Amino acid sequence: MEFWRAVSYVFTPAKASMFTVVVLTLFAAGNASLVNLVLGSIFLVVLPHGLRPIRIKKEEIDEETQRLKRFPTYERKISFFLLGSAVFYVLDLNALFVFAVCLSITESLLWALNHYTKVSIHTAGVTRCTTVLIYFLGYWMAIGYAVAGLVAISRLKLKAHTLGQAVLGLLVGFFGAFITLEIML
Repeated sequence: MEFWRAVSYVFTPAKASMFTVVVLTLFAAGNASLVNLVLGSIFLVVLPHGLRPIRIKKEEIDEETQRLKRFPTYERKISFFLLGSAVFYVLDLNALFVFAVCLSITESLLWALNHYTKVSIHTAGVTRCTTVLIYFLGYWMAIGYAVAGLVAISRLKLKAHTLGQAVLGLLVGFFGAFITLEIML
């Protein structure tokens, strides 16, 4: 059980986004710059994922209430992703701009679906980042889909999601990113 807890902890959407920012900055054409790394980290990781209340003790509340409490988090993330995409567009940072738009769209899909059902944000986060990396760097980055599968299994083992919720997260991450990239590139 500890292995699955570690997988779920290591492969969060925030960490997947940070990994993607670093890899895009280092390897995508015309992006290798410390400024790009700092701006990408600020607008796509720190602001959207870092500004949240710290919970000392986990609340014991029902799933419906917990699901409804996620909406402000989704809205905050979408706002910062859109702000980041505007900054990247103005600074002509193409890879980070496309990644920010992709994050905005997939997060919006998660927000909309969360009105009806719980969706695995962990699997969606890893899948969307993998899809973006494949578009910019090639199919050798497809190993990320295996990682997304591991994350889905970990969420099932930890009883954080049902199979349907984990698969829905994978689908949202993939199709949200794929459609965004097909339109923009």
